[in-house]
Amino acid sequence: MAVAVLADNGALSSWVGEHEDVPKQCLGDDRGTISALKGEFDAFKLLSLSISTSAMNSRGTDGGFPLRNACLWIPDVPPKHFLLSSASDETKVIAYANINAPLSPVVFGGPDGKDLFKLVEVLVWVYDVGIITGFEFVYTDSSRRSFGMLGPFSGGMSSLPPERQRVALRIDGPGGERIESIQIQRRDTNQPREGGIVATTSGYSGPFMEPD
Repeated sequence: MAVAVLADNGALSSWVGEHEDVPKQCLGDDRGTISALKGEFDAFKLLSLSISTSAMNSRGTDGGFPLRNACLWIPDVPPKHFLLSSASDETKVIAYANINAPLSPVVFGGPDGKDLFKLVEVLVWVYDVGIITGFEFVYTDSSRRSFGMLGPFSGGMSSLPPERQRVALRIDGPGGERIESIQIQRRDTNQPREGGIVATTSGYSGPFMEPD
């Protein structure tokens, strides 16, 4: 376990403990200031940390944390100003993340969007029929950023041939085209088959992959 202190101005102290490639969580409550910090130890190490805030004390509950503070993240907790999810989606995302795995943010546009003009392609990796596993963003200098599990997947892992495991969407970043939204959709809540709709500033709005 590792610990660092995050100030109101966003400054982060040095870490105490090993923190590289380890899921992280932000112990904070945007509704009120931290009034107490509790640590639990065994004979050798710190086992857990928890907080109490003015909002918890006044409302008698520790619920209602925003998505950023309620989930584990890897490699790092996203900045506070990121708009991560609509309120209607947060409960489902938090429940999924706490049961399955940490969430992974990717800033494909770079700080303040400075790399958006270099984005030329988005690759969607598919494991088996209609199961999205990861996204890969390709730039004019051939650099890439990604999240999720990327292929190609071997024949023993996927029933799809290699040429069908990747769906490419061209983006004219140098010409000013920008991604406005990407929505992941399921045909049926009881089926793991997924598809997606992407919209860009050029007026394009359509599927990058249809449920098979």
